[in-house]
Amino acid sequence: AYSMKFRSTWAFLALALVFGAYIYFVEIKKTTKDEEAKIQSERIFSVENGQIKAVQIKNANGFFELEKDPKGVWQLKTPLVDSADDQVISSMIADLTTERFDEVVSEGGDIDLKTYGLDSPKMSVTLETVDGVTKKLNIGIDGVLPGRIYVQREGENKVLFASSSLKAQIEKTIKDLRDKRVF
Repeated sequence: AYSMKFRSTWAFLALALVFGAYIYFVEIKKTTKDEEAKIQSERIFSVENGQIKAVQIKNANGFFELEKDPKGVWQLKTPLVDSADDQVISSMIADLTTERFDEVVSEGGDIDLKTYGLDSPKMSVTLETVDGVTKKLNIGIDGVLPGRIYVQREGENKVLFASSSLKAQIEKTIKDLRDKRVF
């Protein structure tokens, strides 16, 4: 009788172990993958930070073009040619490529872009990758909720709700973008 109970206990333990392993590897791993896919789909720019080779910024302070030189160092190209502040640019790109939107505000053919300040946006940022893909984001007016703005990815018929920290990232001046080290 003792060995029968012992065997059934081991059988039950083995079954519990198999069940536990199934839950971990199938359900939890799947949830993690789903969560990663959701995070990817909510990113405003679907490009990786390390793939960016050029940036164009349009804001109240002007139009700025920045490009990585062959050594991977950021250079200001427009409005003047100069060394860029590598730390400022790298930090801005890191923030832009991880920034996520909160929700889709409006979608479809009859969006009145004027409502969102996106009919002729005063601010935009374009990221260009090493393989020539460009992603442009137009930034509209402040949203109805504090700390939120309306944005639109160029080529998409959607208006997105995003954090106004995005706007702060591209409200740069020539002074912010230029290399401030004295040689």
